[in-house]
Amino acid sequence: MQKAIGELQVRGAATTETAAPERFIQSRGISLDLQRHVATVRSQLLDLTLTEFKLLAYLMQHPDQVVSPRELVSAVQGYEADEYEARAIVRVHIRRLRQKLETDPANPEYILNVRGVGYVFASAPPPK
Repeated sequence: MQKAIGELQVRGAATTETAAPERFIQSRGISLDLQRHVATVRSQLLDLTLTEFKLLAYLMQHPDQVVSPRELVSAVQGYEADEYEARAIVRVHIRRLRQKLETDPANPEYILNVRGVGYVFASAPPPK
């Protein structure tokens, strides 16, 4: 009986360790500190709203994966929205985030749109 209890405790400890989120996310010159809610790009501090920060963090945690606006609203805002509403909500935040993040917001290199599907954080610069 004691052996079984010990095994459960070890499993619990392992689960706790793997469930702990990373504090920092870094990719392509962008660095996020998830505990302090600090974002930098090319060593310059970004002045992001909480929603912009969460949006960027979520996309960076899922690099090269297309994420639908509905998934972004659910993950970042914490509520469900229909597809039309989600697109409208996310579009505004993506535009503002690109203005702060991208060198040329009209030609984004970090947060790309996959027409009719969603958005993707590109882990490598798009081909020119």
